[in-house]
Amino acid sequence: MITGSDDAWLPTTGRGAVSLVNGAAGRTGVELDIPGAKGHELTVRQEASTVLVTDPVSGTVTRIDTDQLTAGPALSIGHGTEVFPGRHVAYLVDYAAGTVTRIDPVSMRPTAAPYHVRGTLGRQAVVDTKGTLWLPVLSDGTVLPVGSTGPGTAVQVGGKGAADSLVMTLAGGTPVAVDQTSGQVMPVGRGGGQTIALPSGIAGSGADLLVPSSSDTTTVPMVANQGGTPALVLTDVKGGTSHPVPLGSDVGSDRLGAPVEAGSRVYVPDYTTGQALTYDLSSATLGGRVTVTGKPGQFDAEVVGDVAYFNSPGDTGAVAVGSDGTVHHVAKVGQGIPVTDGRHRFSDGVVPSPTTSSTPDQSTRPASVPTSAAPPVSAPVVTQTRGRAGTGSGSSPGTGGGSPPTSAPPHTPKPSSKPTTVDVAPLAPADVAATPGSGYVDVTWKAPASGGTIADYQVAVAPHAGTQTTQSATSIRVTGLTCSVKYTFTVSSVGTDGRKVPAGAVTAHPCRAPAAPAGFTATVRPAYTRVVDLAWKAVTATGAGSVRYVVSWSGASTGSSTISGTSLTVSELYPGHSYTFQVKAEDDAGAGPASSRTAVPGSKDTKSVTMQKAVKIYSSYTEDSSVAWSAAKGDKYTAYCTYANGQKIEDDGAYNSTWMYVTDGRSFGWASKLWLPNPDDADSLLRCRTPIAPVP
Repeated sequence: MITGSDDAWLPTTGRGAVSLVNGAAGRTGVELDIPGAKGHELTVRQEASTVLVTDPVSGTVTRIDTDQLTAGPALSIGHGTEVFPGRHVAYLVDYAAGTVTRIDPVSMRPTAAPYHVRGTLGRQAVVDTKGTLWLPVLSDGTVLPVGSTGPGTAVQVGGKGAADSLVMTLAGGTPVAVDQTSGQVMPVGRGGGQTIALPSGIAGSGADLLVPSSSDTTTVPMVANQGGTPALVLTDVKGGTSHPVPLGSDVGSDRLGAPVEAGSRVYVPDYTTGQALTYDLSSATLGGRVTVTGKPGQFDAEVVGDVAYFNSPGDTGAVAVGSDGTVHHVAKVGQGIPVTDGRHRFSDGVVPSPTTSSTPDQSTRPASVPTSAAPPVSAPVVTQTRGRAGTGSGSSPGTGGGSPPTSAPPHTPKPSSKPTTVDVAPLAPADVAATPGSGYVDVTWKAPASGGTIADYQVAVAPHAGTQTTQSATSIRVTGLTCSVKYTFTVSSVGTDGRKVPAGAVTAHPCRAPAAPAGFTATVRPAYTRVVDLAWKAVTATGAGSVRYVVSWSGASTGSSTISGTSLTVSELYPGHSYTFQVKAEDDAGAGPASSRTAVPGSKDTKSVTMQKAVKIYSSYTEDSSVAWSAAKGDKYTAYCTYANGQKIEDDGAYNSTWMYVTDGRSFGWASKLWLPNPDDADSLLRCRTPIAPVP
């Protein structure tokens, strides 16, 4: 039997089995029994052809052979250990012992000794396309890469301390760290990427931010509690943007799950109603609801290929939603669905008979799955004959039809001279990428490392650009495209039988991103202490939509703004601190390179001050506010002209309403002339402009 790239293995608790579901067609191909797992809440982790089933009761993980449709080998991992599979590798993370073990997902045997990792380990880790495990270490606020040669250099992401909630996800194959406490998103791995701050008001405390384990695109969908109202947060790790989409007041008190993205839609599980909320990315609108169970309770949500699957392990049905939004309610078990005991292999069209299955009775099954090697591939194929089970005359033992004949041994059929063959489907192309040019797009990919024979590759281009075919090359240039159109490219491996196995689609505009803005200036206003005026020349549009400018600044404070104009006034900066300002142009073809400038706000109205006695420094303009610190006699400060804010300050009968901003280069605050050596010396220390400009 051939399994497709969109097929999913879904567990059913009551039967201790997993079912192979074709979500695109809305049907179940086979139910596969996991030995000794009846009544156990199984967990399935699937990555391409690697399918691993964990039984938390017996403490075992079992491999599913997706070609032979058999269960095994199985490995005893104990309790408290989780498995993270990749395409050709898997990792066991023992959270109690603090170890990571790399295993071969075919033989289920370790390929290296366990690595010990110090600190508190995070539960949501990922394996990237290169087979590297990215493991959060909460106590250090780091992410540790573990590969074939062992642990690499940890990447600092969040603050130290186990209170930080750090999780990993994959965005288009790129490992991305999400610090749920600070609300920061950081691509890690080779080359890294810019840190993205989640929108203001997004709650960033543990379970309030729900992050999926992976996304096929560079956009990571998350669910956050924004001021008590749930919001879908869409973060583009490639473009460096993040924006919230309110989910509506009608779900304000509902218990939601981590969203999943399939095709052009994002689905948010709603455990209160037993439904999935829908958000259409192409139209940027909330859609209808998909009924999963229709009752309160948690269910699983995952995406395989372009199909979204929703499964409640305690039920016998599941829901699959295709890339076109078609909803299929699928029976995982029942009449007409072949059942195998997991020990015998399948060939196409040949299924085991439930009445002749060699599965032992539950009462005689071992209490745990054995950890020995898998059954040999020469195991017999149990066939089903229409109208009767087994071969020969009479009734088979165990079928309730009487005793076997005693005058002669049971008939043994002669082995066929024609061996049973199993068709092996090709795997999807790997690492598909689309690189835009002027009027064309270069599409590249890698051949899969395993799988069946590939006759050729097909590249489908939408809209209205047809399909191109190549036999052995792993790249193609698609020409004659229009810059203003966003094209979708889908690369498929085509087997010898003509079956296509597509990889995830990629998109691009056939034009280059805008150039860096020229003439970029950063001007400090001489009469102000906290303002810098930015200006630049307009960038010529490429044709891929309107040009936008992304302005960012960093220093004593950070911020960013996206505008359509060619100037921006940045206020509320800290005087005396150096800031770096950047501007880059972007359109639908992507973001171009940045232009940079540095400036020190307030530098034109300054004076050095040496404190002649201890001085109190306040955090705001009033003595009633908290005292930031006390400056000692002899401390050197830089003073900046501020303004008389009109607030009455009283202390020991003295009156003062003039304040100056002071900083030692690290800390900053306001000192009134009341605390200077002589109450009337403020103007002599720093003669401010008249009239004094208000601080923005």
